[in-house]
Amino acid sequence: MCSMLTFSVVCVLVGLFLGFINKAFFDVRYYYQYDTCIEVDIPEENVLLSDEEDWHFVLNDWFYSVAKSEEEYDRLQSKYESLPEEEKGKVREKSWERIFEVEPIDTDWHRQGCYVQAVFWELRLSQVRRVTWFGRYRKNGKRW
Repeated sequence: MCSMLTFSVVCVLVGLFLGFINKAFFDVRYYYQYDTCIEVDIPEENVLLSDEEDWHFVLNDWFYSVAKSEEEYDRLQSKYESLPEEEKGKVREKSWERIFEVEPIDTDWHRQGCYVQAVFWELRLSQVRRVTWFGRYRKNGKRW
């Protein structure tokens, strides 16, 4: 029997779509307008977990330091900046592997595992356990 991972997926695509239609630019304050929570069962080996906050290091092409203090950060950042560009790229990409560390840590200097995101290759209808709609309503009781 394979182990299953049960989690909820919040889809904000409808909210994003409405935000782009109604605004010249999208503002994350409008995520809550019209959302769906989908509870699914997916075999654990088919799910990749990563830290949502740390994912921004990859998105922004930043080096993700292992520093545990400001002094250590300054030292490691200086060492990183002194590397040749080709070596910098290798070190930076290697540092991104840390985004997959999702065990909760919350110190004065470092936080991880507070917001964990899951990705998977496919979602079958048979894996959907429950769908819950939520969001803001108009005064007449109808959904936006």
